[in-house]
Amino acid sequence: MTHEMRIEGDRTDKKWSAGIYLFREDLDIDTFNYSTLSYPFPVNGLVFQSQETRAWAIFGTSELLKRDRLTISGGARLTSDEKDFWAIRATSPLSFLGIGQIGPLEVSPSERVPTWDLNALYEHSEQINWFARLAKGYRAPSIQGRLLFQDEISVGDAEHGLSFEFGFKSFLLDKRMRFDATVYNFKINDFQLTK
Repeated sequence: MTHEMRIEGDRTDKKWSAGIYLFREDLDIDTFNYSTLSYPFPVNGLVFQSQETRAWAIFGTSELLKRDRLTISGGARLTSDEKDFWAIRATSPLSFLGIGQIGPLEVSPSERVPTWDLNALYEHSEQINWFARLAKGYRAPSIQGRLLFQDEISVGDAEHGLSFEFGFKSFLLDKRMRFDATVYNFKINDFQLTK
C-alpha cells in the first residue's frame, strides 16, 4: 500500500509544493531448492522468509528567488524507514555436510534521514537554459536473507549520497534539434552492492 498527498500553490509568483508519503508492505517468500540427485525427494532446500516494511516522509519544495532570468529553488524531505525481517531454513541443500536447520533469525533495521536539494536555472535565451543542482540523497537499508547457502542475514546500511550537476539544455535550428550537456559528480557512503 502506498499513498501520497500533495498540495501546490503560487505565492507572490513563486511556486511551491508540500506533501506526505506513506508506504506499507507485507512480504512472504518461500524458497524451494530442487535437485535431481535427491530422488525420490527432489526438494533438498527450503527457506521461509517474512518482511514487514513501513515508511513515511514529509516533503516540501519552493522557488526561493526569482529575478529576471534566474530562478533558485530548494526542497527538503524527512524520510523514516523501518523493516522487520524474519527467516528460517528448514532444510539445507548441504545437509550431506552436516549443515541443517537454522533460525528463526530476525533483523530490524531502521533509519530516519533528512535530505535536501538546491537548484538554479538561468534562462540565457529562448533556446538555451543553464542549470545546476546540489543534492543530498538517501537509500533505505536493504536485507538479503539468502539462507540456503549461508547462515546469516546480510543487512546493508542506509546509503547517503551527495551529488552535484551542472549543464545546459538547448533547442537549435528553429527547435528541430535539441542539444544538452551535463557534468555530474557524486559521492556515496555505505554503497549497497549485491553480488
